[in-house]
Parts: sequence; C-alpha cells; structure tokens
Amino acid sequence: MPESLTQSVPPTQIANNIGIATISNPPVNSLSSGVCEKLLASFDEFEKARVRVIIIGADP
Repeated sequence: MPESLTQSVPPTQIANNIGIATISNPPVNSLSSGVCEKLLASFDEFEKARVRVIIIGADP
C-alpha cells in the first residue's frame, strides 16, 4: 500500500518538562518511515526544550 501524504505527527506539545507527540496515521496508526521521520523531528524539539518525559500517543 502506498504511503499516504496525510501521515503525521501533529506539532508537539511541551509543558512542565513533559513532551507529548501524537501519531495520527489512520486507520491503524502504523509506524511507516514517514511517520517515524516526523516522530524523530519531534524528539529533536524535545531535546532542544530539555524535556524530561516524553509521552507518545495515537489518535483513535
């Protein structure tokens, strides 16, 4: 199945040294290479903000 252009990890949320990344890749929120790249970009943001906890979730 071709990779969808809508696969995304929405903009990260950072509050109180906690970083939150939400995977939105319907219908099953699989970790394709595109989603993984965006997730890694979120980790870069978390590192710059010096977060201490990362929560990774998925849209239903």
